[in-house]
Amino acid sequence: MTLIYLVVLLILIIGAVAYYHTTRLDVNHVYHSLQENQPVVICQLSDLHLERNPFSPERIAKVVEDAKPDFLTITGDFIEKEKALPKLRDWLQRFFSVLSVPKEKRLFVLGNHEYYLPQEKVEEVKGILSHFGNVLNNENKVFPLPGENINFLGVDDLGKSNTQLDKAMDNIQPGPVVMLSHDPDVLQQMNREEHPVDLILAGHLHGSQIWLPFNLGFRFEPMGYISNKLKINRGLHKIKHFNLYLNRGIGNTKLPFRFFSTPEVTFHHLGEEPIK
Repeated sequence: MTLIYLVVLLILIIGAVAYYHTTRLDVNHVYHSLQENQPVVICQLSDLHLERNPFSPERIAKVVEDAKPDFLTITGDFIEKEKALPKLRDWLQRFFSVLSVPKEKRLFVLGNHEYYLPQEKVEEVKGILSHFGNVLNNENKVFPLPGENINFLGVDDLGKSNTQLDKAMDNIQPGPVVMLSHDPDVLQQMNREEHPVDLILAGHLHGSQIWLPFNLGFRFEPMGYISNKLKINRGLHKIKHFNLYLNRGIGNTKLPFRFFSTPEVTFHHLGEEPIK
């Protein structure tokens, strides 16, 4: 009987920890010395997975709005099933109704889960997103700043072989180059000479979602070179002379909970020192 009580207690403790790590929202500020003139703040969201997302759009929007970022980026995996398309439209409508970031400075790329949908539904996702901002499909948008420009590249899904780096690199202007890619394994196709990218913002790995002691991440399926070979799933890293930031995402996939891998909103500060 004592053993049964201990097992039940252990299950309750694990459940409580999982609930806490699923519903707690981390706000991370990361500082990069890329911008020499006017400081720039970029908000990064990733992996909304609205079918398994415990957060209201208003809660996320308040976190973003309180920081007053110059740009808002979302690095893929908005939904998993086509039945979530109405929810996507409603969630984004409520989310952006709170934000002061102008439409032209909202930048999105698709993730692998969008491309699991039928092609006509992929186009519908793009249409919904285009109503609220800019879908970067292997392309570059240049924004003038006092003293120089900032370039935002968006590359399409790597898993479906839709990534076209050369096309995305067209029209690069002097100034920092920030790449949005859902899958961090895009790095395997890159070199500094041909791809002068200063910062890569990615997601996809969910910080492993189920994170175990001793730096062990439980993987539902093979997640590629960065995760499987380099054992990197989260945070800022220098790989092949590129600065890569892996956002843990907000929603969940496969299972509706997280374990020691809390959801994350990230603010990237370019050319600004942390407040001490």
